[in-house]
Amino acid sequence: MTSKHPPESSSAKVARRVQMDVDFTATDVNKRRSAKDTSTLTTSTAPCSSNEDIPAVPMELKSVVQAVEVLCSQTHRSRLADFSSTELDFLLKPVVAALENLDAASLLSYKSREGSKGRRFSDYKPMHKFVQPALRPGLENQVRYLHVHEEPEKYNIGIFVFPPGSRIPLHDHPGMCVLSRVLHGSLNVQSFDVIPEQKNWLKKRFGNKKSNTLKSVKLPKKKLSAPAVTSLYPAKNNIHEFKCGMDVGSNGAVVLDVLLPPYNFDERDCNFYEPQDHGRILKFVEQPPDFHCISGVYGRLGSMD
Repeated sequence: MTSKHPPESSSAKVARRVQMDVDFTATDVNKRRSAKDTSTLTTSTAPCSSNEDIPAVPMELKSVVQAVEVLCSQTHRSRLADFSSTELDFLLKPVVAALENLDAASLLSYKSREGSKGRRFSDYKPMHKFVQPALRPGLENQVRYLHVHEEPEKYNIGIFVFPPGSRIPLHDHPGMCVLSRVLHGSLNVQSFDVIPEQKNWLKKRFGNKKSNTLKSVKLPKKKLSAPAVTSLYPAKNNIHEFKCGMDVGSNGAVVLDVLLPPYNFDERDCNFYEPQDHGRILKFVEQPPDFHCISGVYGRLGSMD
């Protein structure tokens, strides 16, 4: 979705609103912060505003990438982990809006048909059966990953394809914000918060090998169905698990993730957990041996790397 004129398309209007919202967001957060903190957030004087300025991604994702690029330009002097959850709610509003306006059926190349009273429906299909290479026979719990785009140390955009019954085990996102848009199907999500006094839990994890547990708060389980958008922050919902049900007629689920910033091995490696004591304790574990996240290609999405 891009800024075009004249005439201005509906997608261009969304992109223009996104730009306006981000400019307002940065100004507002600066006003909320004390004078000593305003240096952590700056307003870009040359924001990304056209198709030519943003990376080559599918047309349906251009407004999402544009909103993310502008956010990165606004916050380039600080980490998103330095902002409070309330400030992040405000800062990320334009990205959430772009995700909400995303045409999922077009992105996933689902054909539409006309139903009764002129309404149009998409012919959804079991997408996991069309990702190449095919699912590996005899290998349980396979989730497919379709890479879309990454700007190192800024953001990563990718798509996870869940066959019925598959899951991504309980894992974390150290110092990261993640926005997820359900493109198709439904998922059950179980999230945990780490108790506030352990905000330095990642440093504790690697600094003290004897400490392999975290005190946590188990949050209510949620069911997310397309076109829901959900988020997690460094201090909110940061540890979670996705499960795709095996309901009769289910075609699985597809989720688009925006990671801000991406994982990296040195500072933001992905850790897995096992809940204990009714979710009040999380124990660090190795990646479960029955979990397999396998890259693939679906049409114009993904890569074999």
